[in-house]
Amino acid sequence: MSAAGRPRDPAIDAAVLAATLEILRTDGYPGFALEAVAARAGTTKAAMRRRWPLRQNLLIDALASILTIPPVPDNNCTRCAT
Repeated sequence: MSAAGRPRDPAIDAAVLAATLEILRTDGYPGFALEAVAARAGTTKAAMRRRWPLRQNLLIDALASILTIPPVPDNNCTRCAT
């Protein structure tokens, strides 16, 4: 069964995540506001709420988008799992 309505635009997701990171960089968490993110991303707060019902989820997804996983060091052990 498919969802009703038109498919979500992935460009909005990317714009919102980028705007969230920009606002966190410039204003920090105390200055973070969903209205500011929506304005910077060129979308509406309602569109953001459909994707991220909780602001914490938006913040986590934005921060996770810039995290990198460090490579596992080679310790010359062929029997080691890590």
